[in-house]
Formats: sequence, structure tokens, C-alpha cells
Amino acid sequence: APGRSFIARFNTNGSLDNSFGASGYLTPSDSIGFRGYIQSIIPPVAGGDGSFYAAVLDYAQFGMNSHLVYKLQSNGSFVTSFGNGGIIRETRPGYHNGQDIRSIKLAPDGSLLMMGGSAGWAFWLMKRNSSDGSPINSFGENGMLYSDPTSGPDIPCRMIIADNKILIGLTATNQWS
Repeated sequence: APGRSFIARFNTNGSLDNSFGASGYLTPSDSIGFRGYIQSIIPPVAGGDGSFYAAVLDYAQFGMNSHLVYKLQSNGSFVTSFGNGGIIRETRPGYHNGQDIRSIKLAPDGSLLMMGGSAGWAFWLMKRNSSDGSPINSFGENGMLYSDPTSGPDIPCRMIIADNKILIGLTATNQWS
């Protein structure tokens, strides 16, 4: 059945935080074509304004899948200066449908990294301005790197940043040399 993603926030004692969304829950109503899944959340940074990011995989019943990245205020409302009213929506960022978003991270330079890929062909990495969501065009090709290795299928599953390098873990069926 169709379903929407939702985010819940809890207090340290395990009770719902009623100051967030509607009685502790947030269900964005703008986005879901068929099924939505929260894939990754970046919590508020220490000393920041309390805003955070959430990446959502939006499966379409008919048509192209897409993904969304929300920037939300501490109370669950959208940071409207980010993306289009608080949302970045990308439909099929690579060459294949099913280009699922898998992970989002803040880079050491403060930018937003978004990583994903398909379940059988390729993976991609985007770099965006964390304040307004605009592409950082000096990264890759207009803010995006795309890799379609011929040894697949390879499914991107995790991204970490270490020593100013971006490492992407893949679940692979073939061995790379």
C-alpha cells in the first residue's frame, strides 16, 4: 500500500517530544508518489541553530523514482531558504531508474554530500551548498560524480569521510582488482 515516510523525535526518557511536528511526529505531505523511506538523517550540529537534514527515497508507482533531501528546523518546520521551500528533489540523478539515495553527510568544508545509486548498475555522489541546497559546480560535473562500473552489480551502501577523502562502500557480486 502507499505509505509516507515520517520522523519521530523522542526525549532522553523515551517519551515523544511534543514540541516537534505534530505531537512528536512529522509526516511531510509534499513528496510521496507511492512509498517513501527515510534513508539517512544528519542530526543538528553542536552549537548550531538546531536544524537538521533528512534524505528520503521516494518510490513512484508509475514513472521515475526520485529522492528528496529536507532541511528542517528544530520544531520540524521546513527551512524555506534551502532548495525549493526546504526540499531538494532529484528525479533519477543517474542514467537508470531506481537511483536511490543512500546516505547524506556534512563534509569537512561544511557542504552537503548526497550519495546513492541503483541496485545493479551505478552509484553517484552530489555536493551541495548546505545553506541553500544549490549544486557546488566545482565538484565533479556540475556538482555530481557518476560511476557505472562494468563489473557490477554493485550497490552503494555506506559513505564515510576520513582524512579529507570520501569513501563509498559497495555491496558487490564481483571482485574488483
